[in-house]
Amino acid sequence: MMLAGILTTASIASAILAAIMATSLAQAQPPRQLITVGHPPENATLVACDPDGTFQFRIGEETRQITSNDLVRWSTPSLDLHKSELVLVDGSRLVVAESWTGQGALQLDEENVSVTTKLLGKVSVPRRLVQTILWNPPAECLRRTHMLDRLLAFPKDNDHLLLTNGDILAGQLLQTKSEQVAGKSRTTVSFKIREATTSFAADRVAGVAFKKSTVPTPERGLAIGLSDGSYLMTTALQLTKGGYKIKLASGIHLTGTNPNDIIHLQALGKPTYLSDLEAAEYSHRPYLDIPWPYQPDRNLQGGPLRVGGKIYNKGIAMHSESRLTFDLPRAKVTGKTEFKHKRFVAQAAIDDLAENGGSVVFRVLLRSDAGWQTAFSSPVLRGGDQPLAVTVELKNAKQIALVANYADRGDERDHANWLDARLE
Repeated sequence: MMLAGILTTASIASAILAAIMATSLAQAQPPRQLITVGHPPENATLVACDPDGTFQFRIGEETRQITSNDLVRWSTPSLDLHKSELVLVDGSRLVVAESWTGQGALQLDEENVSVTTKLLGKVSVPRRLVQTILWNPPAECLRRTHMLDRLLAFPKDNDHLLLTNGDILAGQLLQTKSEQVAGKSRTTVSFKIREATTSFAADRVAGVAFKKSTVPTPERGLAIGLSDGSYLMTTALQLTKGGYKIKLASGIHLTGTNPNDIIHLQALGKPTYLSDLEAAEYSHRPYLDIPWPYQPDRNLQGGPLRVGGKIYNKGIAMHSESRLTFDLPRAKVTGKTEFKHKRFVAQAAIDDLAENGGSVVFRVLLRSDAGWQTAFSSPVLRGGDQPLAVTVELKNAKQIALVANYADRGDERDHANWLDARLE
């Protein structure tokens, strides 16, 4: 009897603590848009997350439990264009903060890379888990993205150093060294080319691409955006009384002290994003003579998808007049081959690249045994318009085609985005 009483008291105390945490989080965070499978967007505040991937959101006066299989996205990530970034093999990006200790915020040797972050403190990562470092990137979104793409495309047989003057060096990155010179802290980078070692001032280094090492391909379940611009590919998240715990897909464990650091969640793997599938066919008929390939998870200039000043990490960008076709995935269920998904869902909008220009009619076509049929056609959407929700029941369709038709002024600035385009 006494043990039962103690357990009951402990359970009550635990419930009270959970309620206090939920109330504290709900009061501290503004409501953000929550998208779940089969439901329209709702304003919601994240209040709890368990290690098994169960989330609790405050929606109006109700606290609702959401499983990881039902989550699509909560809110949108931030982007800090003025900071350095460490990019890991699992795709995680850690934004580097200035160190108040007087030492360099980025430190490395032959085994590890250490970074000082604003929200996660000092993080040490084995070099084999690091893809690249944006050391002194340009504070302009498109140039920054192109620099990262360039670093990731370097051959993986050596380390590569990209200097701010455009020079590229191939060899072995050795270490950084911090020292006081004339009362000021200075960091230098040692780089070995053949048998000669040269040191560079850290402010001359635009970026580093590391020699590829053999690591298992990580499985990513949940993308987490932090308020400092860090974007983490994870397998586990837990909110605790003292903050939060994160396990990255690369196996690294991180801890933070304030759950309100977490401002964005995006499910990966479920649902199925069209941008992760190989297209069956793509055609583009320009109004004049400028060809535009479609872009998965990027805008048409290769930067992040952006609408109304918000960043979207999943989606497809197309230019009118274009058509993009996908085969609909199938799976064997109880011995029979059936289609895996029930509906197509997205938000249609004109990218901010259009600078309030552009005008597009978005259409969705489905192909069944009876041939192609129009399943959705939008009104004319123009630059500056709010994203339009698109939901199409797939029924027994075998293929789906996304179409962007021009409307006013030919195809001028017709930067069409299918945000979070997915199969549920």
